Amino acid sequence: MTDNGATAVEPHEPRLTSDEPLRSGSLTKTIIAWIKRHDQNYAALRSRAARTAIIMPILFALSIYVIDNVDVATFVAFGSIALLLFVDFSGPMRSRLQAQAALSVTGGVFVCLGTLTSRTIWLSVLSMGVVTLVVIFAGVVSSVLASATTSLLLTFILSTAVSGPNFVIPARLIGWGIASVVAFFAVWLLWSSKGQSALRVAASSACQAIAAKLQADVLMWRGTEAYSSDQYREIVSAAHAAVDTLHHGFLAAPLRPTGLSISSRAIVRLVDELLWLDAQLIELPQSVDATSMTPQALRIFSSSADVLGAGANLLNSPFTLSTKLDDALDDLRTTLKDMERETTVHFPVVSKSESNANDPKIDGRSGRIEERVDSLETSFRVQELGFTASLIGDNISLAAAADRRGWLDAIAGRVPGTPSGRLASARRRAGAHFELHSVWLHNSIRGAIGFAVAVFIAEKTGLQHSFWVILGTLSMA
Repeated sequence: MTDNGATAVEPHEPRLTSDEPLRSGSLTKTIIAWIKRHDQNYAALRSRAARTAIIMPILFALSIYVIDNVDVATFVAFGSIALLLFVDFSGPMRSRLQAQAALSVTGGVFVCLGTLTSRTIWLSVLSMGVVTLVVIFAGVVSSVLASATTSLLLTFILSTAVSGPNFVIPARLIGWGIASVVAFFAVWLLWSSKGQSALRVAASSACQAIAAKLQADVLMWRGTEAYSSDQYREIVSAAHAAVDTLHHGFLAAPLRPTGLSISSRAIVRLVDELLWLDAQLIELPQSVDATSMTPQALRIFSSSADVLGAGANLLNSPFTLSTKLDDALDDLRTTLKDMERETTVHFPVVSKSESNANDPKIDGRSGRIEERVDSLETSFRVQELGFTASLIGDNISLAAAADRRGWLDAIAGRVPGTPSGRLASARRRAGAHFELHSVWLHNSIRGAIGFAVAVFIAEKTGLQHSFWVILGTLSMA
């Protein structure tokens, strides 16, 4: 008791505040929000982290306690990491499984080659440099090969840095084979659904919203539909908001929100093109009077809306045939050519007798300059809009065609619609960078030298588990 009769509280007595559960819940929400912001639909958490966390410990325990072989356990563990954590192929499931199988076979070859060279230091250093140079440089051919670089290097590093006689090759292959088979079925069966990227979804929404705006414009100008001012304002606002969401989602991402594949690069181009189209729609009412809209101009608006609508559907379902988009693009291009001819035919000209030699604004051969320029305003603005819509449609068509490619075409980096074959495409891409000023070649040579030196240091120092020296180099590459 204190002097005034109040109960004393020990100075170090722990007291719980009502804020602690709230802080804990707030922290959890913050963590979840951060993960969701950096990992859309929790794809990396489910596909890579969860698969590896579940499968690797089980296979490692099986190798240690059931098979009872250190070589098998080592290659099972690192094989699981290489095949599940360091690589995640994109595209339809069939192509992903084919690429996964190809990676497994190539990794098996690297296990044999690395083990054969592991007991001779100069051979190990030389092979490490050559393999690194080839693997890193091969990534220039396609995003598929580039995405497998780390997995392939890890496999060869482990095989050549951990010295062993030739008779350990079967045990190492067994470990790699177990990891390969289980990883194959894990990719197939564990969280196999591949959600659409946030950028693709936002681009589809923007295309759909702009298409609705163009259709509303056509209906109003033709007088077939009467929108209230609030209804029309809502349609316009929805189109601008969808484009702003796309742009913000692209700029706000801490990392590039897409990969380096042909399809991903085409989607990235859509961001600028949709921004351009949205800017044209904002500028159009200020530059063109609705009364000057000809039937040909309205056809371009309508055809552009069809292209954007079909493109939005194809972005949502890229593995379906793009016949609707192709037909809409053909119709739009035909309409643009028709309008070009119509503009040329109705080009305003005054007779030479009407010209005034004292008026510098009049040309007897070509008519009034202002009149001629003003007559082209509507045609120019409408054709600009149609041209931008056709660019958007072409990029969507290219992205979908790239998604539908076979895995061999994807590995070779073959662009859909080009006459060149797989080998010619791969040779052309590699040849373009096989010159002294190529940054990709510089990186490949730098990596080859770095890994070769790491192998030499690891072998010469005689450190226990010296392969960690090379793995550290891999993490910095």
